[in-house]
Amino acid sequence: MSSDVTIFKKGHKGGIFAGKLLREDGTPRDLTGYTALEVIFIKPNGKTIIKPAVPDNPGNLADSNIMWTNNTPPSILDKPGVWEFQVAAHFGASAYVPSYQSVVFWVVK
Repeated sequence: MSSDVTIFKKGHKGGIFAGKLLREDGTPRDLTGYTALEVIFIKPNGKTIIKPAVPDNPGNLADSNIMWTNNTPPSILDKPGVWEFQVAAHFGASAYVPSYQSVVFWVVK
């Protein structure tokens, strides 16, 4: 069994963080009709950072892919340790839908 490990250096810029908006049963949630998309980071100290995101493939919202690129200074990757992120979508004023998938990655000095 193998698994991918993602490691960034502290202060790294240019990383693309992407994930699928998944239902509890693991099936993709269509993004059609979204009003806002987010990538939500949890830092090693538990602090949450929310970044506005875009569809990874605007021509196919059914694929449920959401992304954000860490390319504006300063980098959010400012603390070494284990990080986590997940994606979420808003559908209108009251429908907030987080993904049931999260991604873990590491930041090193």
